Amino acid sequence: EFNKADLLSMEKEMLGIYLSGHPLERYADSIKSTGFDLSEITVETDEQGDSIVTDDILRLDNKEIKLIGIISSVRKKATKSGSMMAFITVEDLYSSITGLVFPQTLLKSSNYIYDDSIVQITGKLSVRDEEQPTILVNNIMPAQEDGEQSNVEIWIRINAENQQFVEDF
Repeated sequence: EFNKADLLSMEKEMLGIYLSGHPLERYADSIKSTGFDLSEITVETDEQGDSIVTDDILRLDNKEIKLIGIISSVRKKATKSGSMMAFITVEDLYSSITGLVFPQTLLKSSNYIYDDSIVQITGKLSVRDEEQPTILVNNIMPAQEDGEQSNVEIWIRINAENQQFVEDF
């Protein structure tokens, strides 16, 4: 018996679509809380295959966004300086987008950049006329499932005034 994640992955691999569910279902509330999904920047194509970018989408150029999605492909490439960068394809419940992960971001986030990884991405949208929008990725981290608590550090400063409270505690 396969677990749900493996079953969904096999469905996508064999059929090209998810049939019995979607890996992002467990993240629905988190996705809503970002205030952004790819349906906002879905670009149509004309008969020649050229992208039709509307004024509404063009206005989003250079906008800082947060997106939760699943990485469906990763392609790494060496830059002119010899550093590695990555081109990733990220899908949410509605569409997909290419993300450019520059060398510095790739170094700090490489543990999360692999196929089928569910991540939270922050970055800037790059929207050009007659091209599909892309994300210039600033940060990638694992996405939090709905109801999951994040680790929080609490620092308490102890000085002479509150020393007695700490000792009593």
